[in-house]
Amino acid sequence: MALADIDDVKRSLGRSDLSSAEEGEVRRALESAEEWLTRVLRQDFSESAAATAKLYDVVEDAQVRVPVECSSVTAVRTYLGPNSAAITLTSGTDYEVIDKRVVRLRPNLTVSPFEGALAARRLETYARVEIDYTPTGTVPAPVRDAAAELAAALWRQGPQRSGGVSSERMGDYSYTVRPEALGGAFASAMRLARSYAGLRVAVT
Repeated sequence: MALADIDDVKRSLGRSDLSSAEEGEVRRALESAEEWLTRVLRQDFSESAAATAKLYDVVEDAQVRVPVECSSVTAVRTYLGPNSAAITLTSGTDYEVIDKRVVRLRPNLTVSPFEGALAARRLETYARVEIDYTPTGTVPAPVRDAAAELAAALWRQGPQRSGGVSSERMGDYSYTVRPEALGGAFASAMRLARSYAGLRVAVT
């Protein structure tokens, strides 16, 4: 699945007047940027079948992310221990979906130690949280922008240089991503895409 297209790279370059030869070079740079990002992110953004994300050792008031943007979250289950039974949470009460990827867990931290009294209890940690979701099957905008920025940086370096790219065969160019040579462009691209590199748990 293509992560970006040549128009995305042109926008990143701020140019719409590329020659045919330049467009060919940009396409090769984009292919290399996409190949590199695909290896780093390890995500299939074209997948749209229902899936389950599993996260471990999650504090019960955490915000958890599924790997890719989803069109819906259909169920959230928690497990207090490795062999304990699943507790199915209720949407809107026990959890809420706050964007296309993030699920906020909302535990009830109030207990009644005896009749007429209320007290706050300590946070627990779930051994496992499972989230059933349906991916959108589309490339997220931050990943598209990252691919375009990397491709633009590779093309600016030029295949004849030894900086961010290298020329590996006669008659055509093969761009190779070298993060240390792309500097700010590489850092900017990774800031855009890094949250899609596998599952992450953010605690608020």
